[in-house]
Amino acid sequence: MNGKSPLKALVSQDALSGLMFMAVAGGFALLAKELSLGTALRMGAGYFPLALSGLLGLIGFAIFVRAVLSGCGGAVTPFAWRGLILVVASVLVFGFGLNGLGLGPAVAISALLATMASGQVGWRGSLVLSAVLVVFTWLVFILGLGLPIPLIGTWFS
Repeated sequence: MNGKSPLKALVSQDALSGLMFMAVAGGFALLAKELSLGTALRMGAGYFPLALSGLLGLIGFAIFVRAVLSGCGGAVTPFAWRGLILVVASVLVFGFGLNGLGLGPAVAISALLATMASGQVGWRGSLVLSAVLVVFTWLVFILGLGLPIPLIGTWFS
């Protein structure tokens, strides 16, 4: 046990991460349970999400067991609220703003919010990344795949 008490191993950062993975996997498994599973040859809508939930749960369990048995994993550090809030805001802006903003502004704003989450990327790098992602998504989804997503949405016209 490396000289650490079992209680300290249970509240280590790795053990709590494993528990978090298992909780998220359990939540997604509950949601996927309502969908049809099908078979391995004819997969239903819930087959893949349930399989990924199971895999995430196993990974979480392995992390948790390793942290408890080895007694390592480091002390719990303060939570990075800024990063969490900005990444969630980025996803929400893209999801709720795609139709109204259009693909270009939704991708640009989402990329700016996501890069600000780390605190390691400056404004110049964020703007360059946003511009590259807008061009890339336009090329792939609008020109390449022909999806009917407006580049500029109805909120700007």
